[in-house]
Amino acid sequence: MKLKIYYLILFVLIATSIFGQTPKVIKAETEIYRTNEDKWRGSELEFYEYSGDLLTKYTDQNWYSIPEKYVNSEIIEYQYNDDDQLQLRLLYNFTSADAIVQNFYWDEYFYNEKGCLIALKDSVSSIHGLYDQHYFEYQVDENCNPIEELKTTLPPSGILNFHKTTRVFNASNVLMKDTLFRRYNDNWIVERINDYWYDTADRLIENHVTIFGSFNVTEETEEWIYDEHDQLVHYIRWRKTSSNPYKLIKKDSMVIVYDDQYRVSKKELHQTYFTTISPIEYYTYDYYCQDIVRQSGKEDLPRIYRTFYEYTPGFDDECAEELEDVSISIYPNPNHGMMTITSDLLAAESAVLRVFDVAGRELYIRDFLILKDTYSLDLTFLIPGVYIISIQTEGFVKTEKIMII
Repeated sequence: MKLKIYYLILFVLIATSIFGQTPKVIKAETEIYRTNEDKWRGSELEFYEYSGDLLTKYTDQNWYSIPEKYVNSEIIEYQYNDDDQLQLRLLYNFTSADAIVQNFYWDEYFYNEKGCLIALKDSVSSIHGLYDQHYFEYQVDENCNPIEELKTTLPPSGILNFHKTTRVFNASNVLMKDTLFRRYNDNWIVERINDYWYDTADRLIENHVTIFGSFNVTEETEEWIYDEHDQLVHYIRWRKTSSNPYKLIKKDSMVIVYDDQYRVSKKELHQTYFTTISPIEYYTYDYYCQDIVRQSGKEDLPRIYRTFYEYTPGFDDECAEELEDVSISIYPNPNHGMMTITSDLLAAESAVLRVFDVAGRELYIRDFLILKDTYSLDLTFLIPGVYIISIQTEGFVKTEKIMII
């Protein structure tokens, strides 16, 4: 769940940088349909609160067997300094029976005069008192890259543990390598090494992990494969011993399929552990307006997850019927930079057209003062490649990809 929040914050920041005051999710409700029970059952309810563009509170409630009973309720609060930097993160974890706080987490963030994160204090307590504390210190370069991280852990035993991570960045501030050390008898012992490889577009395509332990050294490799539209289509991870000959320990593989609008339509996960092969786990996605229906399952028990979203005022979350009639037509596509765009959105009083590269950088912007649904766009100044055209109105945003050859 923590990762979900970090990704949400990242999404909000990216979307805001691209679209300004973008619509924000304020509520998400997920239901599960189990085929062996032949019924829908509520499973998760999420709430988001904001101050301007900053997420300030997140509440997550998980249902146990019926909607009136919660397995737990989790509340996360975010506090920022005058520079809009995250300064304090508080997490409360409640039980369903009597709503007693079982666990309490708080993170404190510290920055230098340049705004670089240089320290993080992570504490955990329970109903029995302080449980654990972690303190991270970062040495940063001139670009705020954390080239060295020192982690000090104070567990309930009172015995300090130390870990150190060193990182190597290239001239483009892309992480190339990190090494994790553990201090043992005043010596730093290597525990894990990550080596990263990228393609010419700075996309991560391979991560080679070397793991050092009490037994044989093991190696883990991850690979990312993209198609001609810059979409991730295959992810592979396998772990093996470094002995000769190599012995396969575990292998995972995920295949991703997209629809004609470049949205994920299906994921297939294959897992192998030693000599055991797990059933194929699959996820299929359907989109209705801003709602997502995700069907997932294995060979024995398919399930359907259905999520409904509510947005901040000014965003029409009942737009399924309207969006069926709204489209963007771009022709020719591919093209040499000259194209014609036809869309009902262009005739809206608040229509704004933007062009981005695949890294999310804005390359072109046009406000439409004359209400018409057709526009001739000249992008001959761009180099050949894949680009994203976005048309935003007060109600919603539609995007399409083009290829300049």
